[in-house]
Amino acid sequence: MANTFKKQYRSFIFLSIFLTLVGSEAFAVEKKDLYYGKDFYDNVADLRAPSWEGVYIKKHLGRVLRKTHTANADDGFDLIDAKCRSNEALRFGYFVDIFDPILKKETCYKHKVIKYTKARDYIYSNVFGKKSKGKEFVRDVYCEKLYEVNGSNQSKLSVEHSWPQSLFSAAFPRSTQKGDLVALFPANRIANSTRGNSPFGEITTVLKSPCDEKSVINNNYGQRGLSVKGESVFTPPKKIRGAIARALFYFSTRYNMPLLKDQETVLKKWHEQYPVTKKEQKRNEVIFSIQKVRNPYIDYPELVEHINF
Repeated sequence: MANTFKKQYRSFIFLSIFLTLVGSEAFAVEKKDLYYGKDFYDNVADLRAPSWEGVYIKKHLGRVLRKTHTANADDGFDLIDAKCRSNEALRFGYFVDIFDPILKKETCYKHKVIKYTKARDYIYSNVFGKKSKGKEFVRDVYCEKLYEVNGSNQSKLSVEHSWPQSLFSAAFPRSTQKGDLVALFPANRIANSTRGNSPFGEITTVLKSPCDEKSVINNNYGQRGLSVKGESVFTPPKKIRGAIARALFYFSTRYNMPLLKDQETVLKKWHEQYPVTKKEQKRNEVIFSIQKVRNPYIDYPELVEHINF
């Protein structure tokens, strides 16, 4: 009886959403847009409303990343709130509220907390891994070396927290930050250790080159060195600079943490120099399917220039 009821109402809801979209001529709406809510799509996505610029955009995105989403509840968009509210109850009132326990699991979701050990497995497989001849491989982002997952050389591989663990926010659970897939990357263990908690930046003098042990600047490998100001920084390879920048923009927004000003300047430069790739977009979708959270700076890279992180 409950299953029949669910099917009938699900069909009705899908039809209602379709008619709503047709009526508002919203065929341009993409699936990713629904996640951020109707207010965002109407005002922020194309930056039509000046009042949504700067600080307010980051504040709104932080709320989107942290709060509960009720899918299809606001003209087909997610309703973002502190608690779960089924879209059927919102549309049909109190009568359907009594069926909320049946429908909640299908209509509501939020950022899923993942244990670090499980997050590491996801990074090595679903997010960055590739299968070949029945085996799974992953390429680290700092030295560009290929490792067989569960192979003899996996001990040389680690997971890099692009936002160092020693700099996590005290306002949010450490476990949530440690297992956040958006900010994790597979990295050569020695290169990961070489970076430590150094900020990202552009080196002018090489101090440590863990991938090739040479003292000349090599844009194909990760290196630690001194910036033009004489500060210790870590420069990742060109291929991953844009993705790392957007991961840190996400972390700053999700956990309400400011970026160091010099680091922010370099990251914004990399964001422009190395635009979002199809691989990055695919990883964003994979992470959303696992963790139910998206990186807005992959979905809307144009927002970065309007925000002071």
